[in-house]
Amino acid sequence: MSDLGEPEPSLQLSLDARPESIALLRRHLGGWLEETGATRGELFEIQLATTEAFANAVLHPEEPTFDLVEIAGTVTNRHVTLSVRDHGRWQDESSPNDGGGLGLAIMDELMDSVVIEPFAGGTVVTMQRQLASSWRPSRAGSGRGDVENRPAAPS
Repeated sequence: MSDLGEPEPSLQLSLDARPESIALLRRHLGGWLEETGATRGELFEIQLATTEAFANAVLHPEEPTFDLVEIAGTVTNRHVTLSVRDHGRWQDESSPNDGGGLGLAIMDELMDSVVIEPFAGGTVVTMQRQLASSWRPSRAGSGRGDVENRPAAPS
């Protein structure tokens, strides 16, 4: 880890912009997150948020110029940053509604921050999440607030 001056692991993927690529994304992302020391709960939540961003990049760009989705990840001092980039225009307010789901709400709930940056050549979704220190319990199942996962009080 960074305490010894060693570089922390990074992630670089370019995947076909197809729903079938999600399994490959989850496998690579899961292995990378394990290297970072993420807990099982953190791994699940970050994978879910990234899968939602990837699905949006596959399903929602207008007039894509390239059929790949690029995923980049870094970790610094247990702070994970992931970006998902497509190569199509952002769907603006005047675009027909395709009955989209809860992907953005899920990403926002599971990550500490989510920033969507549309630009001429595509859209980048950048998500950040601070990993728990090794001594803290997992936040899995407890939402994204400051509430820890504690056993129920006896009734």
